[in-house]
Amino acid sequence: MKVAVLGSGAGALAVAADMCRHGRHTVMADLDDKWDDERANERTDERDDLEPVRAAGSITVTAARPGDGEGDGGDQQDDDGPGTSDRRTRTYPVDVADSVSEALAGAELVVVVAPCDAHQRWARAIAPHATQDHTVLLVGEGGGAIVARRSIEPPTVVAETNTLPHRARATGPATVDVTAKRGGVLVASLPAISPDTARVMELIGDVWPQAAATDTVWTTVLTSYDALEAAATGAAGAADTDAVEAADAELRALRQALFSRESRSYDEFRTAQGLTPD
Repeated sequence: MKVAVLGSGAGALAVAADMCRHGRHTVMADLDDKWDDERANERTDERDDLEPVRAAGSITVTAARPGDGEGDGGDQQDDDGPGTSDRRTRTYPVDVADSVSEALAGAELVVVVAPCDAHQRWARAIAPHATQDHTVLLVGEGGGAIVARRSIEPPTVVAETNTLPHRARATGPATVDVTAKRGGVLVASLPAISPDTARVMELIGDVWPQAAATDTVWTTVLTSYDALEAAATGAAGAADTDAVEAADAELRALRQALFSRESRSYDEFRTAQGLTPD
């Protein structure tokens, strides 16, 4: 199966490596230009960000040992045997396309890994090439599917997650350090049609078994806790937990009002993801 991974940041590199590790033919691509018209003087070709991947023909990943990191935690044995470092490094072959249309050609799954302010541009870039054979999944922050549906029409399946399935940090050209989340990764399609959500889970279930289907995109939007951390702590200071707790209470109230089946708090999500002590 071919998977197109769109984006060039650390999260995109980690997603591409995950897909390759699970037997997908993985092709990456980025936008020619991510800037709005009023910022024309700052424009640059963002495809250059993937040149190290193109040159190497691969992505190098440093991740936790099996059971505590890379992708799904994995069942692969560490090549160095017992008693070695808690981290291991492996390389995964990945192709880089010259355009979005080239990346999408023949792909069953299209994964957009980009900040929320880039979702509209990605949706517009994908829309002319999207077909009924594509499933488009926007990962990282909730709300991407809502934006994408303005440009990408059915029968193309569109879905989103509330967060990335791992924490990723670029450590060099075509190189990324990854720690997988244990859970707390939710998936919803738009519209909330059971066969569409099931299709997404079929495509990603073996790659990210920590991901779980949820009811609607309102749940993924209102459990987008990475955004909560950035907004609340940015406004009130990194050490101010009161701001996070107040914002979390509002999000939980909104979920309840919208009849979401997800009732977990911010702290419970962080624990589920393995980001706090059990």
